[in-house]
Amino acid sequence: MSKIKERFEKYDLLERAKQCSFKQFFLAPPMQASGVLIHQLLLRKVKSQNPVELQFFIGDSNLRFGLGEFALIMALNFVKDLDVVKYKSILVA
Repeated sequence: MSKIKERFEKYDLLERAKQCSFKQFFLAPPMQASGVLIHQLLLRKVKSQNPVELQFFIGDSNLRFGLGEFALIMALNFVKDLDVVKYKSILVA
């Protein structure tokens, strides 16, 4: 994300980018991903009946990560009843 921010600053577009619907990415502090954590999650991934969600078997529970969780983490303004067909293109892109 820092490289993207640098490019926007180079062309003096950072303020304009902060006005768009993806402003949370430009305002957020730098993030670090834990490769070990991601690897351990992928080792516990189970096949899901729903193609737009991920499921993990952790402990004695199946945990799911779907559109609702994605919207919550990314601070997107999703409505209460998600229309999977409408937002499916977002996840594929």
